[in-house]
Amino acid sequence: MITQDKARQDYQDAIAILSQIATAPEASSSERNAAREAAQLLTINFLTVIETEITVLTVQYQEFITSLNGLIARLSVGTTPVGALNQLTSIVNTGAQLLGAAKGPGSIS
Repeated sequence: MITQDKARQDYQDAIAILSQIATAPEASSSERNAAREAAQLLTINFLTVIETEITVLTVQYQEFITSLNGLIARLSVGTTPVGALNQLTSIVNTGAQLLGAAKGPGSIS
């Protein structure tokens, strides 16, 4: 699975290589310009989009986990089957761990 870190690293590696081409004396002027333009487009079109999409998805997933957690609290006072509540709780707990990992160590919620 592609992760945010893997995608970002690949894009940053590509930008670094394009920067080498953009300053290589053996590259033609048009090749150096093409490399500079490609690095700019890569930054605008991919790095920014990845960060935005992951941020939006993380917020949406946080809302889902919070909503599900509230639902579990409401259902747990009734006659909902315990097995079903445990399964929902497992989803919430796993999701909370994923969200904590996405925020990184030492982050503040």
